[in-house]
Amino acid sequence: MSQIREPKKRAEFVRDEFIYGWKGYHQHAFPHDMLKPLTNTVLDDRSGWGCTAVDALTAAILLEVPEAVETSLDHIATIDWRKVSYPGLSIFGSTIRYMGAMLSAYDLLREGGPQEDLLNRTSSHKVKTLLKQAQGLADTLSPSFGSSRGINTNFYNITDGRITYQGINDITAISGLVLEWTRLSDLTGNDTYSKLVIQSFQPLLNPVPKNPSAFPGLLPKHLNVTTGLFDTADIGGWSHAGGGMYEMLLKLSIYDPVRFGSYRQKWMLAADSTMKYLASHPRGHPYLTFLADFNGTNLLYQQDHSGMFAAASFLLGGMVTGERRFMDFGLDLVNTYVKIYSATETGIGPESFGWIPSTCDTGKEKRKEVCSVPPAFRIQERSGFVKRAGYWATNSRYLLRPEVLESLYYAYRMTHDERYREMSWKILENVVKWTKAGSAYAELEDVNSRMEVGSKVGRRDWMNSYMLTEVFMYGYIIHLDDARAPWHVRSNGQNLWVISTQAHPMKVKSL
Repeated sequence: MSQIREPKKRAEFVRDEFIYGWKGYHQHAFPHDMLKPLTNTVLDDRSGWGCTAVDALTAAILLEVPEAVETSLDHIATIDWRKVSYPGLSIFGSTIRYMGAMLSAYDLLREGGPQEDLLNRTSSHKVKTLLKQAQGLADTLSPSFGSSRGINTNFYNITDGRITYQGINDITAISGLVLEWTRLSDLTGNDTYSKLVIQSFQPLLNPVPKNPSAFPGLLPKHLNVTTGLFDTADIGGWSHAGGGMYEMLLKLSIYDPVRFGSYRQKWMLAADSTMKYLASHPRGHPYLTFLADFNGTNLLYQQDHSGMFAAASFLLGGMVTGERRFMDFGLDLVNTYVKIYSATETGIGPESFGWIPSTCDTGKEKRKEVCSVPPAFRIQERSGFVKRAGYWATNSRYLLRPEVLESLYYAYRMTHDERYREMSWKILENVVKWTKAGSAYAELEDVNSRMEVGSKVGRRDWMNSYMLTEVFMYGYIIHLDDARAPWHVRSNGQNLWVISTQAHPMKVKSL
C-alpha cells in the first residue's frame, strides 16, 4: 500500500476500503444500527433506525458510491421514528448521526447541489424525503426540551415520556444540537426547531455562576438542567463531553455570522485560555503539546482520543480569524497527535493516556507542583515506553476514532503542505492494516501489542458507524483538489460549507 503515491490513487484505495466496510455491513447487518464484524451479528444501540446506513450516507456521497447512496436513501424513506429498539433515545447521538446526515445529504444532492449528478433523475424525489424525515426526527426528539428552563436532556424515554437523566446534561450534548436544528429551521422555514436549541444553549453562553471555572471562557462539563447552574468543582476540558462546546461556538459563527457572529469572540477566549492554562509538555518531551483537563483549580494530566479534534478547531479558528497564534498552536497539536500514534506497535494512538508534566517535582529537584504517579505509569516506564513516547496509555484500545485524521485534514487545508497528506495516508494505512478483520473493520484491544494481520485475535467485535462516516471520509477528501470538492474548508477563511461534529458538510446560511 505504501507504494501508492498519487493522491488520486490513494483516494481510490480509500474508496475501495469504504466499499469493503459498507458491503460487510450491508450483507450482515443492514438495516440494523451496527455490524459486529467478527461474528457477523448486529447491535441496535442507536434506536434501531439503521444508524450505519444513515450516518454513512454523507461519506457515500462524497466518495461517490452510488449503490450505497441509493440504499441509504431508500432506507431513510421507510424509517418510523416512533418505532425503536429500546425506549431511551439519545438526543445528541440521534441529532449528529441521523439528522446531520440527512440535512447534509439534502444540501449535497438537491438541485444545484455539488453532488446532484450522483443520482438518477428518477431518484430526485428521494432528496425531498430527506428533509421531511429530518423534520419528523426533530418532532420525535423535541420533548427532551421539556425541562423547566427549556434545557434539553440527553435522554428521553419515548414510552413513558421521562426526560431527565440524573438531572444533568453535558455541555457537548447541549451545544451540539444547535447547528443541525438551526439548519433544519432554515431549510424548512419553521423556526420552532432553532428556537428550542438556542434557548437551551443560553445557560452555556451566559453561565451561572458567571465564571464557573478558574479559566476564562472554559466551562465545567456538566450543567444542571433544572436550575441551569454549573458545579464549579466539576471536571472540564477538551476531552469527551467537554470540547464539543468550543467547536460549536466557532462553527456556528461560520454558519451564520449574522445570528452567531458574537460566538467567535467566545471561542477565541476559550482558545486563548486553553493555550495559556491547559497546554502541557510532558517531562523529557518539550516538543509535545498535550491538553490537560481540569477539576476546579487543579489540572488533570489526562487526555482522551475523542478530544483530539482540538487541533482541527484551532486550525479552523486560525483560518477564519487570521490569527497566527491559533494556527501555530493547532499545528503543534496535530504534530503531537502524529507522534502519539507513531510511538505504538500498530502506529495507532490509544483511547486515552496520561503524562508527567515538565512542571512536576521529580523528587530530585523542586518544581511548581507535586504529581502522583499511577501504577500504569510504573509498568509502562519499566518497558521503556514512557521514556520513548512521553505518555502512558490509560486505555490501550483503539475504538476506530477519526479525530486525528480530521485534524490532519484541517492542517493540510490550511497549509497545503504535502507532509500532512503523507501523515494522513500513513495513519489510514495502519488503521486498515490492523482493524480489517472478519467482514469489515474491528476495534483493537491494545494498540501497543503485536498482532497478526487479519486475525480476529486482539480485536473487539464492533464497528461503530463513524468508521465509515468519518475515518474513511477524512482519509479520502484530503486527497481531493478544490475543483472536485467545492465543500472543502478554505484556507482564506471564506467557507461556503461548514462540517458538523460528525463530519457532515452543510451549506452556510448566507448561501
